Amino acid sequence: MSESSVFSLEEKYQALEQQLILFPMDRMNLHRLVRFFYQNSASLRPFRSYYIETAEWFELLFTPQSLKFQSPEFYQELFQVLKTGSQIVESGPIESLFHDLIRTWKHHAAEMQFYLGEYLSGIRVLRGGKEVLHLTDIHPGQGVSDYQYFHSWLGVVKAKNVALDSEDWEILEKIDIDWESVTRLSRDQIWTLLIPRESGIENSSPDQTSVQVGILQPLLVTTELLSDRTGEDAVIFHNKTSTINDLAYQQSWDAVQAARQIYPRRGYQSKNRLKVIYSFPDTTSVYTGDSMGFAMGLVTVANLSRILESFQEYRLPQSIVVTGAMDQHGILRPISPESLRIKMNAVFYSSFEGIGIPAENRDEAQKLYNRFLQRYPHRHLEIIPIKSLREALHHPRLVIKQAVPFKQQLKIISRNWAAIAALILLTLLGVIFLPTWDRNPASLKMDKEGLSIYNKQHKTLWTYPIDSESWPQKWRQQKRLDTWNRASLIADLDGDGKHEVVTKSLIQKKENWSGELLFFESNGNLKWHYEDFPRIKFGDIWFEPFYRPGKIISIPPENFRDNSTLVVSMPHIPWYPDLLMKFSIEGEVLGTYIHSGVVNIQLKNKNTLQSGNQILFFGTNNDYNSGVLGILDAEHIRGHSPQDQFEYTPQGVELADHELYMRFPQLTDIFPYRARSNVILVLKKTPTEYRVDLHIGAWGGVIYTLDTNFQYRDVDFTDGLLIRYRTEYNRDLLEDYTLDEIKWRLSRIEYWEDGQWVVHQGVLDSVNQK
Repeated sequence: MSESSVFSLEEKYQALEQQLILFPMDRMNLHRLVRFFYQNSASLRPFRSYYIETAEWFELLFTPQSLKFQSPEFYQELFQVLKTGSQIVESGPIESLFHDLIRTWKHHAAEMQFYLGEYLSGIRVLRGGKEVLHLTDIHPGQGVSDYQYFHSWLGVVKAKNVALDSEDWEILEKIDIDWESVTRLSRDQIWTLLIPRESGIENSSPDQTSVQVGILQPLLVTTELLSDRTGEDAVIFHNKTSTINDLAYQQSWDAVQAARQIYPRRGYQSKNRLKVIYSFPDTTSVYTGDSMGFAMGLVTVANLSRILESFQEYRLPQSIVVTGAMDQHGILRPISPESLRIKMNAVFYSSFEGIGIPAENRDEAQKLYNRFLQRYPHRHLEIIPIKSLREALHHPRLVIKQAVPFKQQLKIISRNWAAIAALILLTLLGVIFLPTWDRNPASLKMDKEGLSIYNKQHKTLWTYPIDSESWPQKWRQQKRLDTWNRASLIADLDGDGKHEVVTKSLIQKKENWSGELLFFESNGNLKWHYEDFPRIKFGDIWFEPFYRPGKIISIPPENFRDNSTLVVSMPHIPWYPDLLMKFSIEGEVLGTYIHSGVVNIQLKNKNTLQSGNQILFFGTNNDYNSGVLGILDAEHIRGHSPQDQFEYTPQGVELADHELYMRFPQLTDIFPYRARSNVILVLKKTPTEYRVDLHIGAWGGVIYTLDTNFQYRDVDFTDGLLIRYRTEYNRDLLEDYTLDEIKWRLSRIEYWEDGQWVVHQGVLDSVNQK
């Protein structure tokens, strides 16, 4: 590889990093990663360190939202990138991560092939490209759906004992369950096609490799009757819009008006008002435009049939997806050709059996579908053109009209009375036994059911609903949920003898994930929550406010009249920077310290000659790619860490007044490891000594011994570092360097003092160097 090629590749990688940070959409960022590694693999082999440094990005972006509804070409390129990544990195956590990503890829890639009717290709994906018998002796009958055919085919595969391992059988079973779920009926949900407001790319034509930015979302609605004294209907669109007058918000009002016209205006139906709430599962995303109006109208009519119609109800097939704008009279308006093309791209690679569109888009939709069929003739997708909401209600593929038997109404009433009686009984039991319970929170657990709080006897005190199933895969892993208790805080923070609970959650913002700090009183009342993180400019680049609460520590008050305060580490999602934020127990932000790299925190008491508390933090600084350790006065959590380069300096923020800030040497001349080193442990092992563990990536690490002023005393090596060096160079570390030489280099710790870096003179300075 020529020197100019290396520079060109590095420039492309730096541009990739900036794009990943500036554009938060998961689908686009995954596409950018694939484009960089796949295109370069043909001419320039990316450095191994690129795979290592972007491994966390791959893990973060591997979500159903970003992987579903992609083209076969995209999956092929993605597999080549993951395969190369698993081969080029050394054995260890990164290699294991790429193997896990390949397993996730296999699920979605095989699923897409089955959706297209390409059964042989789907089995090849599961078997790693190996040939298998193409099962053709399946005759499920005429007029069956694609899912019914797949279900029958899967039965034959099981009967013939096709050679698949247990993991592949699990994937097939999961595909069967997911696909079957879209064959049901619903009154309060409909699937609609959307384009995120900040998609950031134009799709290429269907016969070219492209990222599919169109997504399919279930639109939910709940309705209830209000008293006629309210004066008007209450219509709420839960997801964020650009403004209160945004087209999506207006469409919700038009949908309610159009749905009301379907029902006769007589009796209680004309007197009562409606409360209608629309929402997508991701309530934090910004949606704009009016092409969800048709979906809003259909789901509103279906849901109102539960309230306003006693003799029949409308149900919506979940196998159909719809799109299109609609006015208040229920007349559909066409969507743009570009929007239609993007949405057809998405729905074609999905499990849906049909798409409902405005009638004026019929011809263009049919042309797009015919182009797809030239490549995938086994994919069946019904195009359903509709002129009005009333017409849609009479189309059997869009709406199922069912009669409601009188006996069923009585059953519903009886079930309601049973629920009321059970509630009264539970309340009476609670009044009897409540005084005997220990009501003080002592521990917590986070699982797929939400947050649960326990007392010392591990009896459940209260729960709080948190949908962790929607989180990215890395956060849904059981090992991470098990650590929730250690990363939360349960303590008496206001001196009333009752324990408050401070913990965290994840919420989705702008197609990305961010964190939320939650503060509960002992009885489970959510006193406050914090999610409005600052948007910070480093150099010339704005960093989006996506952070997740990390470790939470309490700072005891300096006198008995005050309350405790909180200091919380806030790592950025996905990687930079880290905030240390100080809160009062009322939720007020008392200070923010900005560090250019992730750090851990712990409380450090000052020595007996001083008063007050200190915050000790340790981790890495991206400016130096080096492990660092620092101390801040707990009363002065503000400013930023020392920086050398403009792009790592937060604009408009002053340098913090550190009581200590030190950086450890980067020995890239000895250990050619491009990534940054990291302090992973600081432990006071004796009254006069600290132990500091410095991790040097895949090379292992070293262990420092420092005095109480954090001055160098000694250093030792881990076995992993010595073994890795021998593996890399086929000789021992001490064959190339003397022990004194290595210790001299490791002892060159730099301290930030009076605006400059200083190396303190030590006993090893007399050692002669090569």
